[in-house]
Amino acid sequence: MLTVATTACGSYADGDQWAGVTITNNAKTEITLDLHRARPVAPGQSTVLDVDSNSNPQQLRIPSADGGTLGCLTFLFHTTSAEKFTVNVSDVSTCSESLRLMSG
Repeated sequence: MLTVATTACGSYADGDQWAGVTITNNAKTEITLDLHRARPVAPGQSTVLDVDSNSNPQQLRIPSADGGTLGCLTFLFHTTSAEKFTVNVSDVSTCSESLRLMSG
């Protein structure tokens, strides 16, 4: 399980605490982030997700090319500061049925 112990940029809106999280694809193949709108990320590229830290712990599913699941990125942080952080695709771990899936 990936544990992100950090602080990140956030602002309040309706009680939510949003943080900009950079997801970097440090794998050798393109991956797709499983969001409302699929977001492909090529090898060596990055994308920024707005993550509500008040909803943590939560996980983001990374589907495989054959429709299965490579694993999940798990977010376990709560924040109020201005530091930003990066999560690498290589940090993917087994998805947990006990954690909510991020629907971004």
